[in-house]
Amino acid sequence: MAWDFASVAFQADGTWAHNSGSAMRFPGMKIRTSGGGMSKEKKWIFQEPPRYGAAGLTGDVVKMFRGELRPLPGFLAGRQPGASATLFVRELIQNSMDAHFEWMSDHPKDARLDITFDFQTLAGKELRSFVTDAGLDELVTRANHKKLSGNLGLPEEGWIVEGNSDLPLRVLRVTESATTGMYGPWERTENAVRKMLAALLEFGNTEKPVDAGGSYGFGKTGLAKASRARIVIAYTCFEKKSPGDGATRRLYGVSYWGKHDLEKKQYTGFGGFGEPVANANAADDGFTQPFIDDEADRIAELLGLDIRSVGGSLGCGTSFVIIDPDLDGAELKNAIEIYWWPALERNQLWTTIIDDGEFHPPRPKKDPDLKPFTEALEYSEGKTKPPSNRPCKVESFKYLGKDLGALGIVIDDSPGSWSFSDDLADVSMAALVRKTGLVIKYETTVTTLPKVRGVFSADAEVNDILRLSEPKAHDEWVDLKDSDIPDQSRKFAKKVKEDIRKSLREFSSKYAPTSNRPEAVLKQFNSYFGGSKPGGDGGGGKGRDPWTIEFDAASIQSATTGNAIFQTSTVACGLSSGNTPIDVIIECGFGASEGDRGFSTLLLDCTVDDVPAGFTPVPDIHNAFRGVLDVGSKSTFKLRSSEYDPEWSCGFQVSITPWLDWKKNKLSSGMEEQ
Repeated sequence: MAWDFASVAFQADGTWAHNSGSAMRFPGMKIRTSGGGMSKEKKWIFQEPPRYGAAGLTGDVVKMFRGELRPLPGFLAGRQPGASATLFVRELIQNSMDAHFEWMSDHPKDARLDITFDFQTLAGKELRSFVTDAGLDELVTRANHKKLSGNLGLPEEGWIVEGNSDLPLRVLRVTESATTGMYGPWERTENAVRKMLAALLEFGNTEKPVDAGGSYGFGKTGLAKASRARIVIAYTCFEKKSPGDGATRRLYGVSYWGKHDLEKKQYTGFGGFGEPVANANAADDGFTQPFIDDEADRIAELLGLDIRSVGGSLGCGTSFVIIDPDLDGAELKNAIEIYWWPALERNQLWTTIIDDGEFHPPRPKKDPDLKPFTEALEYSEGKTKPPSNRPCKVESFKYLGKDLGALGIVIDDSPGSWSFSDDLADVSMAALVRKTGLVIKYETTVTTLPKVRGVFSADAEVNDILRLSEPKAHDEWVDLKDSDIPDQSRKFAKKVKEDIRKSLREFSSKYAPTSNRPEAVLKQFNSYFGGSKPGGDGGGGKGRDPWTIEFDAASIQSATTGNAIFQTSTVACGLSSGNTPIDVIIECGFGASEGDRGFSTLLLDCTVDDVPAGFTPVPDIHNAFRGVLDVGSKSTFKLRSSEYDPEWSCGFQVSITPWLDWKKNKLSSGMEEQ
C-alpha cells in the first residue's frame, strides 16, 4: 500500500476531499499558535495525525530502512563509504538516471546525465539571510523547545540540535540536468503521474517504468539521511505533460522528523515548506502545496539555486538543497567512484563535486583499485579486445535462449601486484552491472592465487528480468525462492552468478603458480569424513611417525551472507604406545584442492577456537603451537575454516614437527589432511 501524505482534490460541489493519508499543514499559512494566541506567519508547518486511519505514520523515514546496506567485500572494505553517503549516492543518482532515460526518449541528443554537488559553509550575513529565507530559525526553536516530547530521529550531533542558529551551517546544493524533472500535478487527478509528490512523500509505491532502478521510498530516505537536520528542499522544472496543470516549476521542502508532542498537540514529524491551498476551509485544516513558477523561482534564488526554465540554459531537471549534510566532498567522490564508475566510464554520467571552492573530480580509471574493473568493463562491452599477450578474457553467457551478458576478466601478472597479494581478507570478485551503470553488487568467490577482477555487463534482453530480482536497496540479484520475486528473475539471477563464479575460478586456476611445497606429503580430500589417521612416512622411508592425528567428522555450515560455506572440526593429536614424551610444534591450516598439485593454503585460512592445556602459541607464527605430546593422552584443537565457495573441495591440514627439527627449519616429518 502506498501512503499519500498530502493528497487533496477540489470537488465539483465546491468541497475539498482528501484520502486517508493526512492533513498536512504547510508554510505561508497564518495560523493561531496555542501558546499566546497571536497570529504569526510561519514558513514550516507540521502535520498533525490524520483524523481517519494511518494514525501511526511518522516522518522519521530513515529508521524504516536502518541497517539495509550491504558491506563491501575484500579490499574494498577499506574504502566503505558511510551509510549516509552510500544511500545518498546510490539512490539520488539512480533516480536522476531513471529520469534521464525518460528524457532521452524525446531528446536523444542529450546522451549524458550531468549532476553538480556544491558544498558551502555559510556564516555571518550570508548565514542569517539563508536561515531566514529557509525558515530554519523556526526549526531550531522547535527542535530545542522545552515542552517538546518525543524522539525527532535527529543525530546526536548537528546544526539543528545545537540550538544556535548563529553557528556556521553547511549546505549541499545538488543540480541535475537532462532529466524530465518532477512533472505532474500536486493534487490528485485521475490517471495523472504526480512525480514530485511521489518523490518526496509517498512510500512503498513507484510510478516508474519497468526498467527503472529506484522505488520503494529509498530515494527520499537517501535524501533525508544525507541531512543531519533531516531537511530537504526540492526545486524542479518540467515540460507540461498533464492536462489542467499549467505549471512548469515547483519548489517544496519537507522535514523528515519523528513523531512528537508540543504544547498539548501531537505531530507526525512531517513538516512542510510551501504555500496554503486556495480553499480557505482546506487551508484552515493545514493543507498546503508547493510554490509554483515565478514564486518558486524567487525562493530558489534566495536559497542559492540557479533559476530553471523550460528551454533555458539549465532547463528541465531538479535541484535539491540538503541542510547540514552528513558527508563531505571527499567522501562523496569516493562513494561515486565505488558505485557509479561504470556510468562514468560509459559517459552516461558526469559529476562535478565542489566543497567550499575545492574540486573533487571522480576519476575511476586513474584509481589503482578501480582501474582493473574499468579495463574489464571495456572487454565485457566490446569497446576493447583483450590483448593476447596478457592474462585477460571476455566470456559470454546464455540461458534458455536469451543472451545474459558478457563477463570481462583481468589478472595483473606484474611482480607484487594485487593478483598475487597474500592478503587473506581480499578475494576474487566481479562487479554486477546493468543498464543504469550502477554497480549492483561486487560478487565474490574463493580462488587460489592469482586473484582476478571482473565485470559482468547484463544484456539489454535480460535487464528487466534481473531488475525484478533486486531488493529495495537494489544491491543484489536475489536467487533464493521468494514469493515477491518472479521465478524467471530468480532463476536468471542464480544462473548469472553461478556462471560468473565458475569463470572466475577457472581463469584463476589456469594461471595458478605451482605449489611451493613439492616435498610435503599431501593427500587430496574429495569427501568430508573423519577417522583415525596415523602419521605418514617420516621422510627418508624410515617408518611411520610416532604420533596420531584424529579428525572428528567436519560440520559444514552456511555463512551468514551470500552463498559461501565454512567448516568446523576438532583434531586430537597424540603419541603411539611405546614412545617417550616429545616436545613438538603443531601447525593448523585449511586448504583447497588443486588437483595433481595437492592442496593450496595461499588464500584460505582457519582459526583455532580452542587450544588444549599445555600448548602455547608460537610468537609471530600463524596457527602454530608448542607443547608436549605423551602416550595415553590426547591434545585436542577446535578448528573453524574461513568461508569458501561450496563448489570447492577443501579440508583442514594439521602438521606435527619435533621442536628441535622445527627449530632447524626442517620440513615437517608428518602431515595429514582431513
